[in-house]
Amino acid sequence: MEVLVVGNTAYVDDDFCAKAFPGDHVKVVAAQEARRDESSPHASWKELLQHLEQAYEFDRVVYLSNYLTPHTDTVGDIELLRSVFRTCAGRRVQLLYVAGPAGAEGAADAAGRTGKGIIAHAANGLCRYYAAREGVQTKILRVPFLYTASAALEDPFLVPLFDACSTGSVALQGAQDAAFPLLCAEELAVLIRRIFDSWDASFETLDVADSFHHTAGDLGEALKVLFPGLAVAYGDSAGYALPTNDTVRVRYGWFQRYDLLRDLSTIQARWDAGRSKKANPLRAAIDRIQLRTLPIKCLETGVAWVLFEVLERLFSQSAQLNVLDYRLLYVVLIGTLYGLDFGLVAALLASVGLALSYFTQYGYTFQGLFYEPSNWLPFIAYFVVGAVCGYVQLRNSEAIRVERDQNELVRNRNTFLTQLYHDAIEDKRAYKRQIVGRHDSFGKIFAVTQELDVLNPRDIYRKCCELMGEILENDSVAIYHVSGGAFARLVAASPVIAEDATRSFSLEQLAPLLGGGSRSNLWVNRELTPGLPMFGYSIERDGAPAVLISVRRAAQNQMTLYYQNLFRILCGLVESALGRAFDYEAVAQDKRCVDGTCVLKQAAFGQELAAEQALADSKMGSFLLLRVVPGMEPVGELVGAIGSAIRENDAAGLVDGDVLYLLMRQAKACDLPIIRERLSAMQIAVEPVDGEDIVALLQRISYTGDGEGGGCRLISLVVAAVLLLIYTLVCLMLWTLMKLGLLPVRGHMLPVIVLVPLWGPLLVVLLSVRSAVFGEGLKESALESLRFNDDLHRSMPVPSGEDDAGVVPLEEALIVNDPAYRRRLMLSMLTEEPDAYLAQLQMAKLNDDVEVAHYAATAVAQISKESDLKLQQLERAFKTDPSAQNLNEYCDFLGEYLGSGLAEGRVAQIQRQQYARLLARRCEREDALELRIRYATALADVGQIDEAQAVIDQLVLDVPEEQEVWMLCLRLAVMRRDGDEVHRVIDAIDKQHVYLSAANREELAFWRNGEEAR
Repeated sequence: MEVLVVGNTAYVDDDFCAKAFPGDHVKVVAAQEARRDESSPHASWKELLQHLEQAYEFDRVVYLSNYLTPHTDTVGDIELLRSVFRTCAGRRVQLLYVAGPAGAEGAADAAGRTGKGIIAHAANGLCRYYAAREGVQTKILRVPFLYTASAALEDPFLVPLFDACSTGSVALQGAQDAAFPLLCAEELAVLIRRIFDSWDASFETLDVADSFHHTAGDLGEALKVLFPGLAVAYGDSAGYALPTNDTVRVRYGWFQRYDLLRDLSTIQARWDAGRSKKANPLRAAIDRIQLRTLPIKCLETGVAWVLFEVLERLFSQSAQLNVLDYRLLYVVLIGTLYGLDFGLVAALLASVGLALSYFTQYGYTFQGLFYEPSNWLPFIAYFVVGAVCGYVQLRNSEAIRVERDQNELVRNRNTFLTQLYHDAIEDKRAYKRQIVGRHDSFGKIFAVTQELDVLNPRDIYRKCCELMGEILENDSVAIYHVSGGAFARLVAASPVIAEDATRSFSLEQLAPLLGGGSRSNLWVNRELTPGLPMFGYSIERDGAPAVLISVRRAAQNQMTLYYQNLFRILCGLVESALGRAFDYEAVAQDKRCVDGTCVLKQAAFGQELAAEQALADSKMGSFLLLRVVPGMEPVGELVGAIGSAIRENDAAGLVDGDVLYLLMRQAKACDLPIIRERLSAMQIAVEPVDGEDIVALLQRISYTGDGEGGGCRLISLVVAAVLLLIYTLVCLMLWTLMKLGLLPVRGHMLPVIVLVPLWGPLLVVLLSVRSAVFGEGLKESALESLRFNDDLHRSMPVPSGEDDAGVVPLEEALIVNDPAYRRRLMLSMLTEEPDAYLAQLQMAKLNDDVEVAHYAATAVAQISKESDLKLQQLERAFKTDPSAQNLNEYCDFLGEYLGSGLAEGRVAQIQRQQYARLLARRCEREDALELRIRYATALADVGQIDEAQAVIDQLVLDVPEEQEVWMLCLRLAVMRRDGDEVHRVIDAIDKQHVYLSAANREELAFWRNGEEAR
């Protein structure tokens, strides 16, 4: 998100931005930058805003009112607010106006209203106007006066207040019993974050109640404690009383914790320490000298006059050195250094020195000196030279100052634009990472639709398991087919669970799944009922359930509404594909089966067998192929009676017209005795067909089909022979024409004629026609044209940078785009920041393009190698010196390493256990909330649920308002599959008004049957 913080930013520092806008890019514009005078090098607000619009647009704007500072006299607040609104008009911007208590309803003095209150109410009306007229998403947040406890900032109210208290007396504007609400800026940052996290487009005014109800008298008494002997005078202002409202407390789980009277001593001690540092006598004297330049210039002018008078007296008797007028040199020097004023003063001093020398050395009287005009020339020369040198210096100084100001202005603008440029480049890279790393692209839907575009339900089942396993990142998908209206039998399952998946359910066992889907046929096991899957989807046909798609288990991050909706969408696509396949089977039933029976013909049975073989090869199912042993009964009678001997989901097929095969789906070798016993009761003997015989049978079926295509194949052979004969005659004819010279084609074209069917002879004919029509002169002109085009293209400048229009999600490129584009996109990722695309590289390793997979595998191996080396170095450093610093570095990097997904399988489990041990050692050294939450999470990751529960129980007692603690409680309840505990945790969150972030609200909504959580 791009965030602009503008207005009274005296309370905004890096810590404020980190708490209010974590992970966002924040631009802070102080209110004084909105007003420009002649001495200010800053750009005006208008110019600043133009640069911002040219670079990027803001998603969120926070305007801090000037009236957040108590007793401020700053002007221009409402004008600046209006200019911000005018800039945001017509844009999808979220604007939060943070106002002081002056704008609250009922904030009035004894006369009924205050001037500041009127302005504040006008600002509130301005917000309503632009929200209704221009569609700016606006909210007004009225809070108490602000103060800051940050060491990096100077409080605009408390610092002047302490300065006044240091003089022995202070005057407060409010009456002694006047309300004086104050709020720490750090707490405001937390509230702003929660407001934006739960933002909606409606206009509203939020009031923050004054939790401590302090008065001006309370502040005065606290100041007397800090400044003994302080005299406090109070005014007659009634102050501002905020309305009592618990909306912020209930909706955002926020309440005021910090009290100014408790923080006042800490802030005053910091102010006093800073004041003591400035009170160093030598430093203070230097500062005063640097600030007062006029006395220094005067002193230097006087000292230089005395020095040059001494030089004049010393060298007045020297014949060589007397030719130099030292007084004139003094005037030139001072005038050149200090300008016109000091040049004239130096001329005056030089004239005084010259007059004294006339009186003392040469015996002149005043009358003789004054009434002789020739004696005036030196004095006039001194003043003229002083004025000229001073004027020149003044003009040069003025020109230098103007150039310096201009350079400073240009430098500031250049710095600002450079910052915007880098921000824009970073945003561009971030947006590219978001686009390339996007998972839910249209290419995925395209790939799913394309994969499911088949007419055999068995192929759809297999592809469904593959696609759901890949897209949902889940390895526990199972598909059941409802047969006979009483049982749901397994037809396909993910390879991980295929061996131990339940092969048959009665519909009574699945009653919750079949009856809880309502309109969408989707069911979620929110009660965590044992024996039932986490997600289920029922596909109905003719009003009755036909297919059940289930996900046996789901990870913690998959128990969200997003994951539920994604599962529903995929099941909807599968439902559409199965509907087409079932309709096709119903229409083609007569063509696929032997007349009057359910036994499949040879081609149809081959398709079913191939689909089952594909399932078995993918380890998603199993089957037994049985050959019926010929007995006393004719094959025709067996074909008619076999339907009652097998299950509804099994299949029978007739091959070569007299061999009957039985395809027993989801059956294993251990089930063969039971099957033989059931068939022998019907006088049917069978023998199993092994793997090699199955492959041979499939090849024979694919070659012969239904045995009705022999005549067609013979016709095809005859047609091919005739075409080959015609082609041979054409080649002979062209060769004869070439030999006779009637065909102007050289002999090297003969292989082309013979080896390239159809197109070879056609090319030779076209070349002959071109030569006959245009002649041979075309060759040189064509070559010249090619040379010209080549030079033209060589002279074209190649633009630097990448083609932004070609940036697409990698997932989509791997599915839709051509191999060349995939490789180009992969190379651009690897040359920029391969670490940022780790998840996409892991996905690209499985791509069908060998070169793309090679690039991805090499990059992942390099990243993994670097991470492993660093992890080993940190581990060795920690074992050598188990200090707190080495422990923290090792623990933090191990957490990042586990979060990256580089560690898999047993290695990941070992590293998670090590991570939990390291966090346990850190918790022994420091009792921080964030560490304890990480420790409990690590224990849950390694399956130590009881130990994690013990840590969480203590955290609930210590910080009952912390949302992450309650989400961990919910996670542990889910891991125990305790549905009652899940609902108890949700009820506790509601009763205690725990604030939840957007991500946590979505997770909680999953357990509320899809209802949105607060």
